[in-house]
Amino acid sequence: MGSFFTCALLGLCLSFLLLPVSSQFRIPPAVEELLGPVAVNFTFNDTDPDHSNIIGGRPVTPPDKYQFLVALSNPEWAAQRRGQFCGGSLISSRWVLTAAHCCDVFPTIEVIVGAGDLRDPTQGTAVNVSSIILHPQYNARTMSNDVCLLYLSRYVTSFAPIPLDTGLYARARTPLTVAGWGDTNASFAGVVNPPVPMEVAVAVVDTAECNSSPAGYRGAVTSPEMMCAGFITGGRDACQGDSGGPLWVTTFDGSPKVVGVVSWGYGCAQPGLVGVYARVATFVPWIQSVTGISVPAEEGGGETPTVDEEGGERPLALSPFAVSGQSDDDGSPEGDHPKELEVLVGNPMTLLP
Repeated sequence: MGSFFTCALLGLCLSFLLLPVSSQFRIPPAVEELLGPVAVNFTFNDTDPDHSNIIGGRPVTPPDKYQFLVALSNPEWAAQRRGQFCGGSLISSRWVLTAAHCCDVFPTIEVIVGAGDLRDPTQGTAVNVSSIILHPQYNARTMSNDVCLLYLSRYVTSFAPIPLDTGLYARARTPLTVAGWGDTNASFAGVVNPPVPMEVAVAVVDTAECNSSPAGYRGAVTSPEMMCAGFITGGRDACQGDSGGPLWVTTFDGSPKVVGVVSWGYGCAQPGLVGVYARVATFVPWIQSVTGISVPAEEGGGETPTVDEEGGERPLALSPFAVSGQSDDDGSPEGDHPKELEVLVGNPMTLLP
């Protein structure tokens, strides 16, 4: 996933000043020490037309198909792809789930819901972020607990959020989808961030296999809050710029559940080095304690298919998922107000009034 997908991020990295800021990235120090620096070609070419997909994937059609997929934007970069630098998941009408490493850089963040084509400023709804809430155990060195909650300045009720997986769909070989506006070039020979989101089908990789495969992570994926997804043979992955975005399952009834948050990787789509994600199920209690969102217990009723190492395409169509709950006086669903944020997370960084 982007050279160390923390990488995916935006990157503030080291000495890679030849790249525009939105195309740079940083590498988790603990993993770089274990595996060494990533050998990549950093020659930037924004005119190279030979890149049409997220690594091994395809464009989302129509671009605003997944209503829960949001773009994180730095308003100061608005002239360039609307300032997009990370992705996120709309998990209620007031809350966005993303990666912690997407939340500790800029003093001001906007969320573009229904962004679709970043070339069209009329697509989607831009919403200010009122508060950034990092997971209290987030560790930038190891990338453990790489999750963050964004509290929006107003409700967005015309877009369908995605419910949270509580553990049923994080089993090895479960087929999943990841999407975002990140780099489509695995070699970094010409960093290309597409104007429309891309999607790719991947599968959960057992953590032991993720750590022990030849040319793999050598035990770097040690935290139970992390999960691996992709294919050991390589070829399909998220990449830099996709950080914070959703990794989700399409359940037996056609509805989505977010299983992971794009976190980091060592290069993109390389054999033995699959993408590493924050495992959503382990954070459900924390998310509930902060947001008050109701997360129903998983229901049975259908087997989630598994895939072999060769992968293969699968249906990606989703059914709309409505916000549940009673209405407050302002007509907005209950459960979307922050609960004692000062007590839970100290003093959240307030970005905008």
